[in-house]
Amino acid sequence: MTWKSALRLNIGLLMGIVGIIILVSLLPMNAGYAQGFATNTPSGAATQAPVTIPLIGASPTSDTNAPTVTLDASILSTPVPAVINTPDAPIEFYALRQWLEQDVIDVLLTQIAVLSTNDTDENRLAVRLLAHELVARTPGAPTSLVQRERLLQALVTAPRGSVDMRWLLHPYLAQALNDVKPETTFELSGFRVDITPARLNPDGVPDAVLHILYPEDATDPADVLYEEYLLATRTEDGSFNMLPLQYELPPAPFGDIISVSLQRLNDVNRDGLDEMVVLVNDSQPNDRLFIIGNRNEQAVDLALPGSEIRVGSIVSWDVTTDSPDIPVLSLLNFRVESAAPDWVCLSEIPVEWRYENNYYRDRVSVLAQYTPQDTLGCTLHTAEPLFAKTPREITTLIETSLVNYSLQAVGADRALMTLAMLYVIEGRLTEAQGASQAAALDAEPDSWVVAQSEALLTALGVSSNTALDICEALVLASPEPACDIDALLGRYLGLSTFTTETDLIEQLEAAGFPVAESVTIAEVGKANRTAVSFNFTGSGWWGFAAQRDGTYVVEKANPPTGFDAAILPQGLLQIPDGALEALIVNNDPQTALAIIESLEQNNPGLPLAASAFYVKALSYDLAAQRPEARQAYFDLWTRTPRNVWGQLAAQHLERRS
Repeated sequence: MTWKSALRLNIGLLMGIVGIIILVSLLPMNAGYAQGFATNTPSGAATQAPVTIPLIGASPTSDTNAPTVTLDASILSTPVPAVINTPDAPIEFYALRQWLEQDVIDVLLTQIAVLSTNDTDENRLAVRLLAHELVARTPGAPTSLVQRERLLQALVTAPRGSVDMRWLLHPYLAQALNDVKPETTFELSGFRVDITPARLNPDGVPDAVLHILYPEDATDPADVLYEEYLLATRTEDGSFNMLPLQYELPPAPFGDIISVSLQRLNDVNRDGLDEMVVLVNDSQPNDRLFIIGNRNEQAVDLALPGSEIRVGSIVSWDVTTDSPDIPVLSLLNFRVESAAPDWVCLSEIPVEWRYENNYYRDRVSVLAQYTPQDTLGCTLHTAEPLFAKTPREITTLIETSLVNYSLQAVGADRALMTLAMLYVIEGRLTEAQGASQAAALDAEPDSWVVAQSEALLTALGVSSNTALDICEALVLASPEPACDIDALLGRYLGLSTFTTETDLIEQLEAAGFPVAESVTIAEVGKANRTAVSFNFTGSGWWGFAAQRDGTYVVEKANPPTGFDAAILPQGLLQIPDGALEALIVNNDPQTALAIIESLEQNNPGLPLAASAFYVKALSYDLAAQRPEARQAYFDLWTRTPRNVWGQLAAQHLERRS
């Protein structure tokens, strides 16, 4: 294809996009759109001269023996009933409750049930802590098969991704494997366990990768309630030994973990044994990659301790035994430059992980840099601030980009909404209407683009609205609007001239810039300046400095003293991640206590959040520091009787007459 024919093709596609926009503008509008255009501009508006300053006359937009506490969904979260039990006697009348296994199970079941109506981070954490307390107090709990099934059923019916089932499922699975000794696939209480042969040690007996899935017939990822991969060695009699976990490979879905998938199962370090390579989508731009192998009958991640292998995409991984070099994993890492609902733009950088001295270690070239991907979002994100440039320049860029990347590209809806706003600035109102409607044509009713489209169409229907008023309507409609109010203000202010001979505020108001606040700033060694805040939602402060020629120069300014955003006092002390890991993962309440007490010492005068206070009390309890635990539970119940932590603290005490 010659350059001339390619040019004609691109021009034809561009005209096709503009044609679609105009065609959409002629389609019958739905009720919402019709309301917005009840007083639409006269026909022929698309051929009006470009609007380069705000229209004059615009109007600003307005702006047992235990305390009697029933643990059910109505009191384990906020709000709670108006009447609730609190301590009715001094601490001397309360002792630590002698918890039985069934007591903890009953409270745990109740708290799991709460999640169905109050699935909050606080309630999720309460379930984790109760589960840990159950196992810490009664190793091997639940000892009853009936109770085990009852708890497992409660966990799988909890809100998707809200609970960790491993503490209950793993011992159950280990027992079932050695009772049944399956060779391929078997079912366990609705869980499907697929067994894939693997060589995890050199004894010649086939070992296994276990893939656990619930429900057992799930095929759509959205229907999966539990998925996990584990390693198990086998003996000659078919018995399984599930390898202890020396890494944190999570199940999915759980918390931020969306999915887990087996990337490969083969020898990736040339030791003659298989490694399990798993990709975990944990809501980051790069998936986490685990390379799990058997070392001394423990499942170990082969990434250098303290590091994480993050993968945007795998470029190559040469692990063949005839390669003369050490194994090298070449990949791309992504970085978010901008995210929806703003432009979706990722940049990427090449990274290598080499297997050296028993671990995969990262090697990043000192010359490597992040470069934007060739996408619609990156093209337009790189061109920001769009509204500070000439409308015709940016209109052409967006139209051409939509040709190059198509109307189906990620971010095309935002591009069309931005284009609609640029058409408004140019006075091409019919095309603005068409672009806005085209952007929202197949969108969900509660989506960002529908909110933006309806706001623009409604604002267009008010004949007195200026381009700034319409931009403000988009700012008010949803976060990350398809218009930058400050950039647009800067453009119009730069096109206007203000003289020192008459009152500045009056000039601004007359030109269609409604003023909200104005402050004179006097600084030593500098001429006085006037700082102005305009009555447009989302706009900042602007400074006007008088020049010798009798005019003002205008520029963005910091908020004057006294108008800064309020600095809120530091809040309550939250639970350090290290304390939770020490308590729940390592079963080390003494270390958890040391971390929390260190936090308090470093922040004198700031109280612990109720959740952190409960972790402290529970750590005292599990560390057999009974007097301290009793005091902490009582204090927490007294301090916060109306939330989940106060109520759980109360369950650990019993009234003595």
